[in-house]
Amino acid sequence: MTDAVPTSAVPMAEFFSIYDGAPLPTPASVDLMGALPIRAAQFCVPIKAASGLGFYLYPPVDFAVRWDGQRTDVTWLDARGQATEWLPLDGGVDVHLPGSGAVRAAVPADRAADLDSVMDAEGTPFINADPRAAHQMEITTGVVARTQPGWGILVRGLANWGPQRDHQMLDGFVETDWYRSFLPVIVRATTPGAEVRFFRHMPMAQLVVLPLAALRPEAGGETGATSAGIAGWPDDLWREFVSTRAPRHAHETRGTYASASRRAEKNGRCPYADVPASA
Repeated sequence: MTDAVPTSAVPMAEFFSIYDGAPLPTPASVDLMGALPIRAAQFCVPIKAASGLGFYLYPPVDFAVRWDGQRTDVTWLDARGQATEWLPLDGGVDVHLPGSGAVRAAVPADRAADLDSVMDAEGTPFINADPRAAHQMEITTGVVARTQPGWGILVRGLANWGPQRDHQMLDGFVETDWYRSFLPVIVRATTPGAEVRFFRHMPMAQLVVLPLAALRPEAGGETGATSAGIAGWPDDLWREFVSTRAPRHAHETRGTYASASRRAEKNGRCPYADVPASA
């Protein structure tokens, strides 16, 4: 067993948006913003930990998309959540947010010479559909991230919110220690004819900060995996397994992982480091 990673080693993430007043990512919620079942919130530390891992990503506007099986459209939602004008995304055309040209006007004069190389005359495109698979769309929320060297960001669906109705969020990993463009959000519509709605006060994706080494496990040397079954386990692993599993197997109390996790947090190390296998 090794000691826990010091809190000071936790990577920092910074977020910036091109849209003035747009919601920035916020820390993810361990209770799914109040939607986690009470029993899970009380006893299941792994579910809470995964739910609260990283940050929530929000769209800059309220909008909806629909796919009829062949083509995809997008519309902006008004203050009552009603569709305004449906715009086709045929042929991979880029659709811009209303008034997005104001982003260019907000760029300071000393940076204006760079505008044409990074932005359309109408601003930054907001959404486009894959011309080969119209039900798959790339959404640009306007968020740029910066992480410490050696760390990147996994863009994924919302952890433990359950299957998202009529759409799927595809996972993508960005090396944000050097990549300074928008975080990609790829949405796949799954139900022809259904409207999929997104609101700026509700998260649409989750951002998880991970070490780049997680992308290349082969760089870390041998994994120590064995196919010999339980008979091939090393002695230290067996002792840890017995110490961890015995309380749960005996049904001594609820929340054995939760109590062990609290001991680990208090001691800053493995909760079973000093517990013999027979305890």
